[in-house]
Amino acid sequence: MKQKYIVLFMTSALILCLFCGLAACSDSKERAIENVMKKIPEYVTSVRCWDIELMSVTDNIARFRDELSYTIEKVVHETRIELDDVSHITVVDDYPYVEGNFNYAEIRNELGVPIQEYRGIDIWEIQGLRGNENIALIENLIVFGDDIADIEARIDTIKGDKKSLWDTGDVREVIIRLPDGFRMEYSTVGNSLFKDLTAGSSIEKKGDMTITVTTVVVYKDEASANDATEEVEELLDSSETMQKNTVKQDGKFLVVSYVMDIKDWSR
Repeated sequence: MKQKYIVLFMTSALILCLFCGLAACSDSKERAIENVMKKIPEYVTSVRCWDIELMSVTDNIARFRDELSYTIEKVVHETRIELDDVSHITVVDDYPYVEGNFNYAEIRNELGVPIQEYRGIDIWEIQGLRGNENIALIENLIVFGDDIADIEARIDTIKGDKKSLWDTGDVREVIIRLPDGFRMEYSTVGNSLFKDLTAGSSIEKKGDMTITVTTVVVYKDEASANDATEEVEELLDSSETMQKNTVKQDGKFLVVSYVMDIKDWSR
């Protein structure tokens, strides 16, 4: 009898563990930048993703909204969508992917007659703020592109028939090392702090008037990352605006973090 109770207890415990594990999996939510990177062609060199929903309820970040002003003007001007319907805007090599809950019938009416169809997806040509561009409505995305070939490549990637940026090089390894932020980015040509290096970054609002910036930098190999550590530490320590600096090596990656007053942020 005692053995029977032990077996029943162990079985119940196993079921509980499995249930908790499944619940944890169901609660895990793919981040917007990860999701959109799976829909971006592998040849893209720069991705910058803004969490519009989070930014709308976050105080004192007007400086970052200003970065988006041109893109928002572009999107609203050409589709007449409401910004309240937008959840994320990701600028991909200067052309946005806009994610949200849209009334596609109204957008199609605003865009008029499409110039062609590709794989069941209508494509429009629009007179953008910088000249002729193309646009397509795909799943829950409004996708802008430089030309027809660019739009078709994006459609192929979204449909899973072409390799995405997410499956390329060190992209995945960079992004998974970044914390969530209201602005996240990835570039194969670096940023203002790490020029000519592949890097990703995330900006989080921490204090009332401060942000935490985390950057993951990719080096050729572990030895190169180790050699760069001291130089990066000296660079951060010499800054008058970067505070609470940390530099951690993780194989061929450097994970760099610092706190900054919002007023001192520049692109």
